[in-house]
Amino acid sequence: MSKKGATSSRFEAAKFGAEEHNRREKDLDYIRKDLSHLNRTWEAPDFVSVEDARKKVADKYYEHHTTKKGTHKNLPSNATPIQETVLVINENTTMDELKDFARMVQETWGYRPLAIYTHLDEGHKNAWNRGEWIPNRHAHLIFDSTDSNGDSL
Repeated sequence: MSKKGATSSRFEAAKFGAEEHNRREKDLDYIRKDLSHLNRTWEAPDFVSVEDARKKVADKYYEHHTTKKGTHKNLPSNATPIQETVLVINENTTMDELKDFARMVQETWGYRPLAIYTHLDEGHKNAWNRGEWIPNRHAHLIFDSTDSNGDSL
């Protein structure tokens, strides 16, 4: 991740099933399979899926929150505890650089990194440029944005 040409990062709720796309378990027409071997993946040892991560947060929340009557409270249905951001990268961006970014996010906001996926095989054919393939190199980073009680940070 070179200092030249820096872009921004926006966090939003990670979608259930995102790992199918990120792990390339789904057939996509904008993928060059001959480049898929260049993709890299890092996952935290306890990461299974976005849905599983949300369930773990919901369990923490339930365990640590009670009403005045002493009953447990469920994680609100509109909660978005598992967040994802996409970073534009180039063919030379390393997993160590992405892990450094994830560490910075954790140190700054407390979001715990769950997974990083690089996609060097995505792109499109530019009709204006005689059908030349234009790469869309990027990385997906998945985070748990809650504290040890399941509360949003």
